Amino acid sequence: MFLSHPRSRNILDDLAAGAPIAAVFSRPATHVTLQLKAAGARIQRLAAGDREIMLASGAAFIAEIMALGYSENFSRALMAPAGDDAVGVAFTPEAVFEQTPGPKAGMRLEPKL
Repeated sequence: MFLSHPRSRNILDDLAAGAPIAAVFSRPATHVTLQLKAAGARIQRLAAGDREIMLASGAAFIAEIMALGYSENFSRALMAPAGDDAVGVAFTPEAVFEQTPGPKAGMRLEPKL
């Protein structure tokens, strides 16, 4: 995942100090949401191609929430620019939880073997 260093300084400091991580990923149009947790994360410099990934995923998110009726200005304000201040945050999920609104929200998901 990618974070803007200036916008996420406190989170990045906590992760660098060894704090656990929980991240939520959601599709606004469907509300399908997952929470991933791990004991820690690695902060790393952007690799070749990361900026292009950030731009493409940011554009897709903006288009999705604009289709829900949000203004372009609001939609763009939610996304940090894919600038030189971005860093990568890598982690290996140790637990995954369903967070889509409904009766299964909070349920731990187990891998299918």
